[in-house]
Amino acid sequence: MNTNQSPKKPTQNVVDKKESSIKAFIIHNLKRARKQKPFTLLVLFGVILSFAALGIGNYVSSSISTDIVVTVGKQQLPVTLLEREIERFVNYAREKDENFSEEELRSEKVVRLRLLEMIQAQLLSQFIRDQHLIPSDAKLASIIANQPEFQVNGAFSEERYFAGIRQSRVSIDDFEENFRMTVARDNILPMILQTSFLPEGSVKAWQDIIGETREVLPHSIVGEKFSSQIEVSDQEIEDYYQNNLNNYLDPIKVKVKFVEFSPLSLRSTIEPNIEELEQYYENNKLTIFSDNVESRNARHILITTNDESSEDEIAEAQSKINELLQKVRANPDTFASIAEEFSEDPGSKDRGGLYENILPGMMVEEFDQALFKLEEGEISDIVKTSFGFHIIKLEKIISKANQQFEDVIQKVEDLYLEEESAKMYNALVENFKTIIDERLEDAQVINTAADEFELEVVESDWLDINNPKFPFTNPKILSKIFSDEGLAKKVVRINLTKENKVLALVVTDKTEERQLSFAEAKEAINKELIADKTSKLITQELEEKIAILKSGKDELLWEKPIEVNRLEPKLPQSVIGMIFSQPSDTIPGYLDVKINDNKSIIYKITKISKDQDFAEELIQESKELYAQYWQSRLVNGIFASLVEKYPVTINEEVLAKTFNK
Repeated sequence: MNTNQSPKKPTQNVVDKKESSIKAFIIHNLKRARKQKPFTLLVLFGVILSFAALGIGNYVSSSISTDIVVTVGKQQLPVTLLEREIERFVNYAREKDENFSEEELRSEKVVRLRLLEMIQAQLLSQFIRDQHLIPSDAKLASIIANQPEFQVNGAFSEERYFAGIRQSRVSIDDFEENFRMTVARDNILPMILQTSFLPEGSVKAWQDIIGETREVLPHSIVGEKFSSQIEVSDQEIEDYYQNNLNNYLDPIKVKVKFVEFSPLSLRSTIEPNIEELEQYYENNKLTIFSDNVESRNARHILITTNDESSEDEIAEAQSKINELLQKVRANPDTFASIAEEFSEDPGSKDRGGLYENILPGMMVEEFDQALFKLEEGEISDIVKTSFGFHIIKLEKIISKANQQFEDVIQKVEDLYLEEESAKMYNALVENFKTIIDERLEDAQVINTAADEFELEVVESDWLDINNPKFPFTNPKILSKIFSDEGLAKKVVRINLTKENKVLALVVTDKTEERQLSFAEAKEAINKELIADKTSKLITQELEEKIAILKSGKDELLWEKPIEVNRLEPKLPQSVIGMIFSQPSDTIPGYLDVKINDNKSIIYKITKISKDQDFAEELIQESKELYAQYWQSRLVNGIFASLVEKYPVTINEEVLAKTFNK
């Protein structure tokens, strides 16, 4: 199989596929999360949580095999997967020139955070799959094909698609799995935003915050103004070259040929007939090919209470909700208008209390249980949750029918090939390994194995360890290629457990490492020295001007004023954050921002104002922004709920072996 070739479609695969340092703070928030369970049990993506907040028991279970580092629900995750994620993190940190030692990058704290991300991803994946929220292959292919970054002149480009995957340094399967889950997340994100009860007072306070506008005057210091002052002599360049010879090496380069044994590479050998596909469909039509997931549209009226409400306030809320219940039961057709007038849930009252497409498990437990017992048109009794008192009216039950064979024949074939190729892989992989292992001294074994299993031999261009090209970006593959055995042109076999594949490769050509001559390195060194001197001059002038401003003198030539706020930022988010972090009681205020080595900017904050008259669209936008903020506060409780549903067990003995490995 040629892994550099593109398939006919963007995807043909079906993928089944900080920690708080204050212990008391963690315990307090965990107890609060369990006591005040969040309304939505959907997850806020991309949030890093502490192990304690997740309620995960860190202990060694005798039932876990020695190479399994964690079990999430029914999914066992091997330690090799964690090791790969650690390598990816280390490589990323190096690329970003982070000033961390190897020991810090592989420390226990970092390893546990990587493991936590794996656990989080599994919790999300299992929830999404259980709720049947994964997009079909056809839909995923369509979405990928319509991504602008994968198009040329408005049309999908396979070349650009696979170039993007290579640049991301992950396998095609990994990329498409992540993309599939991203699509699933984006599909349910609107439901997250509309299924959060927001305290009205908190929304108003939030609007006060985001309604603040600050006027700033920028003053830029750019490197071009120093160009006439910067000189780099040939002697400086040569001295730098002699003192940094190790920075100017042409590394070892190799060419390799390889063969890949994987379910994907075996798919082309399977040719199912229509009867086999029909039988596969019949066997799975009530599971895989079923969209029979019941969701509900409902209205509700909320009278809010919370942990800090007094007995009198709770009694008043109960009296009010009882009165409203009598009204809507006397005239059910007025439910929407009464919700719009009296409900204290700003997230839904403008829609007459309406929430649509509610899936089981999306709401807090008490609300969820009451809702899914109702018949269409029925009004519930009063329901008490951590948000207050509710009345619920079920508007509609939405149930989707099974997909017909003719409509999903491509999906049927893809899934059939996926399963059959996986079976073939499992049946033959040891044979493949044996053929390779018996002839590690013979480069021709690559061709022999390819012929035996009808696979394709691929030959690479020149590559080096510092600038690997896909598919050699995997650290495990690189280490094997540039190992003593690999450089001695012996055959090496590489097991890639996460990718579910085995590679056999051999170095076919090699150049030795050599020192770049002064002439070869001179131009690059000259640019480095100019950049360094420019950066120092910018920093020097910046510090001098800031010192003058702080002394009370302002003689700078300021540029055109910019009005910035949090809703419509006109500057990078990082700069917006710095501007709004400045104390509001000191005007003017100054801050300096380094844009890059060739530019810095001083910002003078000249005016602060608050917009009390929000436009209607900004009011709604502020509510949506606050909904995201509110959910981020509830995320510990959300994940605690997921962990209850999908128990997590960490094998500490296996985990400890990865520290500083």
